[in-house]
Amino acid sequence: MPGPGHSTTTVRRLRPGDTAVVLGASELFPTSPAPEWVSDLLSSSTALLYWATDSNGGALGFLLASLLPLPDSVEVFVYEMGLAPAHPSGAGGNASASAAEISSALIDRAAAFAEDCACTRLWGVPRPGASLYDEGGAQVSSLDIPL
Repeated sequence: MPGPGHSTTTVRRLRPGDTAVVLGASELFPTSPAPEWVSDLLSSSTALLYWATDSNGGALGFLLASLLPLPDSVEVFVYEMGLAPAHPSGAGGNASASAAEISSALIDRAAAFAEDCACTRLWGVPRPGASLYDEGGAQVSSLDIPL
């Protein structure tokens, strides 16, 4: 449990009906997402949108992925991660979660889901204009975590 002056990062998977959550934090995305796109995404059975918030419910970041069924396994493919503007470099002060804490929490949650679904791998390459971060909060060109 974090002590005084330290953050608590909560991560949850967004579901249908959470469109307003995404639209209310458009600063996390390279461009503001369209309401129809968000609604369709959250209604998809293969889409995974994990959302990180601080103890006050403020948006800290997201991880967008998809279940990828293959002939011999199922994998989780990560398309994009976004961190709140104060966090990409790990800035934010004592009471704020670092980029490493946020990205690690997002990756851990997606990996736990993947393991629960007997997926064999969590991996990704960011789409053009998007970013991925490793568990240390550093921006990376690819992500590959065997499960």
